[in-house]
Amino acid sequence: MYDASTGDAAAQRPENPFSSRFVRPGAIEFLFPAGITAASLVDAFLAGNRSGQIVGPHGSGKSTLLAALERELARREIPIAHVELHDGERRLPNFAPPSNAGVLVVDGYEQLGWWARRKLKRLRSDYGLGLLVTTHRSAGFATLYETTTTPQLAEQLTGRLLAEQPGLAPAEIREAYEHARGNLRELFFRLYDLYESRRS
Repeated sequence: MYDASTGDAAAQRPENPFSSRFVRPGAIEFLFPAGITAASLVDAFLAGNRSGQIVGPHGSGKSTLLAALERELARREIPIAHVELHDGERRLPNFAPPSNAGVLVVDGYEQLGWWARRKLKRLRSDYGLGLLVTTHRSAGFATLYETTTTPQLAEQLTGRLLAEQPGLAPAEIREAYEHARGNLRELFFRLYDLYESRRS
């Protein structure tokens, strides 16, 4: 559609539904299996000495689930400090610990080296903190949830993101899912490019 006010034919096009602001953790809803909710997982976390881990491979929804649990903790007025670690970050960044009985959330706990984990243990003791982490493999905490992906999950999430916009064929989604090796983050990158190619 041509926008006479700007002279830009693309100005009136809907935004790509796979843009980062739509698929980042917290923006996209975590799809819980039957019988499990954010509230039930937080209950388990609080009952388990206020420590727990979400375990799963890259792009399997760990950070998205973590965002849902953080919202539930906030709803219960439990103070939170969030630390997000990326590849190669072996130390804890500077952060303000939450008040007593608060929860420290570490997204990417497996990045931390031995010394940083020891420091974290001391911080927990000094401030009486709970600890909720995501990790690619068990870090020795009680496992609250193990994230995984399936082609069916990929189709469900894609359907939600597309909403009323022109769809993609299930075969295209499955092919992109296979190329992404089950990594939903990579899947959305591929579908972003595919969606753009259809309207260029």
